[in-house]
Amino acid sequence: MQPVLHGGRLAAIATPTRVFLDPDVEGLPSGDADMRVIAFKCLYAREVMTGELPGPYTDRDAERFARDCLIDDKDFAARTHEPDACLAARYGVPLTQIAAQRKELASSSSCSKSTYSASKPAPGSKRSVAAFSVTVRTT
Repeated sequence: MQPVLHGGRLAAIATPTRVFLDPDVEGLPSGDADMRVIAFKCLYAREVMTGELPGPYTDRDAERFARDCLIDDKDFAARTHEPDACLAARYGVPLTQIAAQRKELASSSSCSKSTYSASKPAPGSKRSVAAFSVTVRTT
């Protein structure tokens, strides 16, 4: 089992086959930007647990994985002149992810990449969270 944090709070517990969402997260509307990031962080946790991606799991790498799945690097680079709010709406991600993407783009020539960087999804590849069964955790 892998705890998945979002915004410094426990958002979910991921296993290789299931995700247990925190009730506050489960109550988010369909397509919510935070829910999309959380879903891909859970997928990353699953892929680390099953050996499809190298570990260990870190929240930083999970967030980067989510960003890589949700934001196309080339498209983003061509739109850096656009306001953050427009980019967040375009990619369906929280504003914090746009700031992180801008920072990553600015330091892309840096050697300080996370361990996840070698496993970045190929451009155009799609990741699916449909393989999970989701259970709401009650308090």
